[in-house]
Amino acid sequence: GSEGVVQSRSFPCCLACQLAAMPSTRKCASVCIFGLFAQSHAAVIGETTFTSDRLCSAAVDDRTCSPLGDSGSTLHKDHMLLTLKAATGKSVCTAEDNDPWRIGTFVECCSGMQKALGKWTGSDRSYRCRPSAAPTPTPSPGPALSQTSVTISGGQIKTNILEWNVYYQNKDTRAIAKTIAQKQKPDIIGLCELTTSMSEMATSLTSAIGKRFKAQPGRNGWQGYGTDIFYNDEKWDALEGCVSTASCSSQGGQRAANWVVLQDRASGQVLITGGTHLSYCSGGCDWLHECELGELYNHLEEMNQKYPNAPVVWMGDLNLNVGNSVVKNLFAGKIGGRGTFRVEDVAKTDRNTHTAGGSAIDHIFAEHMTVDLKQGEHGSTGQGVTGSWLSGADHFPIYSVLTFGR
Repeated sequence: GSEGVVQSRSFPCCLACQLAAMPSTRKCASVCIFGLFAQSHAAVIGETTFTSDRLCSAAVDDRTCSPLGDSGSTLHKDHMLLTLKAATGKSVCTAEDNDPWRIGTFVECCSGMQKALGKWTGSDRSYRCRPSAAPTPTPSPGPALSQTSVTISGGQIKTNILEWNVYYQNKDTRAIAKTIAQKQKPDIIGLCELTTSMSEMATSLTSAIGKRFKAQPGRNGWQGYGTDIFYNDEKWDALEGCVSTASCSSQGGQRAANWVVLQDRASGQVLITGGTHLSYCSGGCDWLHECELGELYNHLEEMNQKYPNAPVVWMGDLNLNVGNSVVKNLFAGKIGGRGTFRVEDVAKTDRNTHTAGGSAIDHIFAEHMTVDLKQGEHGSTGQGVTGSWLSGADHFPIYSVLTFGR
């Protein structure tokens, strides 16, 4: 076919070549590989749409064509992007009104545009490349969300984040706080299944850790099982936060989403954090987990738009390991069919987090490429023995020491 840049609307945006009548076992013609736009200084994603339902992707090794199914999973998306760059020797960018995450890895917006978060079709939020000077359109009713300016003096900061499911019947805040302080001195703590007083828990953490801890703003009553956030008030100032109930058919009790925006008192750097606690389903329930995650991401994305330079770090008991398809989708920037920001595992826990054994189901995730992580400063705190409970909890704590900022 003619040269052009391919965007498939009938498949998840794969950089592809048009097969036309070409059998899937034959080589892609060099003129067709990734539909290179020769007249441009960059290979632009989203300039031309081919209507053919027969698409193929080019592999780096032999560039043989292989048909892509609806999942678009035949070829790893980072692999695909590298192939495009190698084939053209040009820079790669995303065209206007296209999603920079569409191929599964982030591709910078073309010159004069920036990524913007909004409700472009239906009610789901996703990213689009929009002209830098243009306001982000939001078709949904109500005023557009404006960005919030905060004073940043600069410099990198380091923070220690800990997550722990403390068990819903566990009311011993002193034992919980003492256990946390034995191995770590975290600045931000996320607790799942906390059903006792938030102020009492903050007081116990202050006494055990030796720093003044406060409970997140907006947690004025139990809204469901989420991840309640506590923070070192000597280091962080809470700009805003809240908790909301997930309107899903959750199992084992109502689920909630927590979110908090924290600002480092010394540098002015801002961090968006929070979390949730997904339902346990013995036979699997991707649709339910996607619903519960959707509630959390509604608020994280809103805060991400309001504080565009702030990284997102969220945590919780997901009742899923990192090999689960729902979690893999989060790493790829998807919740079901909804596009969102990518995350990466920054706890990287290599042992069980539940007393019954298995692999880790408690996690700490950070927005992709926004934080730095050093070896030996993440994972299990080393507390807890399989088959035994820890200070009244049936889970074991995990942590991550992160560096971020300018």
